[in-house]
Amino acid sequence: MVKGTVRRLFRLPPPPARTPSSWGRGTLFGMTTAPLRTLLNRDDLYSTLRRTAGALLGGSLLLTLTPEPAGADTYRWIGDDGKVHYSDYLPPHDINKAYWVINSQGVVVKKVEPAKTPEQIAEEQRLAQLRAEQQRRAAEQAEYDRILLDTFTSVADLEETRDRRLATLEGLINVAQRKINNLQQQLARQLERAANTERRGEPVPRELADNIKVLRDQITHEEGYIHAQRVQQAALKERFGEDIARYKALRQRR
Repeated sequence: MVKGTVRRLFRLPPPPARTPSSWGRGTLFGMTTAPLRTLLNRDDLYSTLRRTAGALLGGSLLLTLTPEPAGADTYRWIGDDGKVHYSDYLPPHDINKAYWVINSQGVVVKKVEPAKTPEQIAEEQRLAQLRAEQQRRAAEQAEYDRILLDTFTSVADLEETRDRRLATLEGLINVAQRKINNLQQQLARQLERAANTERRGEPVPRELADNIKVLRDQITHEEGYIHAQRVQQAALKERFGEDIARYKALRQRR
């Protein structure tokens, strides 16, 4: 069967019978051959041709079955004119636009977002900083809530602590006020001395004038201290008011 295929492929005549008289000169593919007795017998020739034909047929089949290489990808984008464009490459002036990559089967295999503008980048950074600040505050609030619940056992406990701290500040204010009263008495005596001196037509001594100034400065300092303690008292009341409300809300969640 194979020999017949080889003969049809190469259009060879049927092989002659193997007799001694058949050895000698002949033709091969239209060319006169040298004596084949010492070179190649007919069986070897047909075996060689059969292998050659098999290789050719196998190569042809391999070429037939081997798929063609895939075509290049196609790019799709919307140009400045608002129209959809297709090409196997992106023009340089459109490289920052959004585009889609389409394979040879017409399937979108990739989508690339447009390049961000400096304004968009700045806005993203601003939002990222805002989120970071919100997360930081949330973490601080969570820690404060934990301390609040661990420190106080009840609302009454909070109120007692508030009142105790307010009383401490009030005690400091009372001390400063008594000091002011004492300074004012001293100042009154010094002023009386200075007035008597002036009524006699004499100049006020430098030491007396300096004492009066020191006493007035001390009184001003103590009055400022009292004001600061009053401000602190107000802030303490406000903070404890917020803590008590927060404490109640946290207890209700449990």
